[in-house]
Amino acid sequence: MSVLASLQRFIRNPKPNYGQAVQSLRLLFALMFMGQLLIVAVSGSIFLLFVQRASGTSPLIAQILVLFAIMQVPVALGVATMSARKGYKGGALAGVISLAVILASPAWYALLLWLMGSSGFYLLLLLLVLTLAYGLGFEQSGIYAKLAIQIPEPQRDKEA
Repeated sequence: MSVLASLQRFIRNPKPNYGQAVQSLRLLFALMFMGQLLIVAVSGSIFLLFVQRASGTSPLIAQILVLFAIMQVPVALGVATMSARKGYKGGALAGVISLAVILASPAWYALLLWLMGSSGFYLLLLLLVLTLAYGLGFEQSGIYAKLAIQIPEPQRDKEA
């Protein structure tokens, strides 16, 4: 419950400090990213109950999925940064959530390749992309914390 309490304190605080913003946004990113991985794992387990794992797949399909996973990283950063720049805590929260969800999507590709019986090489490439995406997103969440502590325009005018 302390995890949610930490996020609630950040959201309710009208003037959060940088440390609180970094901690809350990185925690939210980790929870959303790991939540996506958990959904993939549960889905994969359910698929295995009903579908037999294939014996092999075309290397071209595997290469295309790895390429899609790599191309999603800049797309995720662009979409999330646009959301985060919308302003203050709400924008930063939206940016972190969208960043985590989009960056975790290569896990779905890995599940698909695994179910199709792809070689371990392409699965490892996707896991490498997923690991790098997690690290990049974790760091990017810290950058969004700077946007989260800025005072929105209407409140600046009232303080002046």
